[in-house]
Amino acid sequence: MERLLRQTAMGDDGGADKAAPTATLPRPGLNCRAISRTDQHPRSFACAILLHGWGSSSRFWTRFAPLLDADFIISPDLRGFGASQGEGELADFAQHVADVRLLVDRIAGRGGLVIIGHSYGGLIAQEVAVTRPSGVAAMVLLSTQSRAETFTLTEATRALIGSIRDAASRAAALRRLIPRYYRPGSLSDAEIAALVEDGCRASPDALRSSLLSAAAAKPLGEQALRAADMPVLALGGEFDILPEGAAARVAAAFPGGTAAAVAGAAHCAAYDQPERLAALINPFLNRARASQ
Repeated sequence: MERLLRQTAMGDDGGADKAAPTATLPRPGLNCRAISRTDQHPRSFACAILLHGWGSSSRFWTRFAPLLDADFIISPDLRGFGASQGEGELADFAQHVADVRLLVDRIAGRGGLVIIGHSYGGLIAQEVAVTRPSGVAAMVLLSTQSRAETFTLTEATRALIGSIRDAASRAAALRRLIPRYYRPGSLSDAEIAALVEDGCRASPDALRSSLLSAAAAKPLGEQALRAADMPVLALGGEFDILPEGAAARVAAAFPGGTAAAVAGAAHCAAYDQPERLAALINPFLNRARASQ
């Protein structure tokens, strides 16, 4: 039996749905979506944490999460995005990493844990996996950059981020960027409007400070990533906005890294090619579990 647990903001003494294998989330105001499977079908991993990218929320995973081979799947709204609270320093890269570290600490003891991070969420995933290696058994990185190097922003992206001041400028920025992230012609006007609306739930602070603080963060370095003793799958879309070979470079930073492309996908494979994405990730999880 599969069911979607209610969205809820839970603090240190807040209550989650009793069916969930975790009772609380790291700090007050952090919102999450979760799928808890109660059938007896054996799956590769007990738990999975899904981390969305910039200008998005946990809704990004709605099409993909039900296809993932894990018993309990939790996808938080990063602080300042979606329904999670956060302004200023509470919505920057360091805070997002801290929140996910605490989430890993809360649920890692319940069985194998895989972290799946998309784009900006992939930067967070790498940081967490390196600093919480005993809690993370495998990692999947989707359309992201390696934390062995400095995260770079183009001048055009910096200018766009700097233009975000209020609701109107936030919506304008998202309307310009969203069509680049998905397969050309794959989104209707209504779907674009829904994605813009979801992105507009983010605070202007989160939209600005998340990427700028990630670009300012010190790289983990090659040595730290090579010490991460876990299977790593790096994926990119066939029509990704990232440079060709980006996934291969991410995978090469890890001793257990492999890379592949999601056919027919752009930057957001979990949204526009969820079945093909699951067909790559689930066999990887099976192999990772068997190697433990």
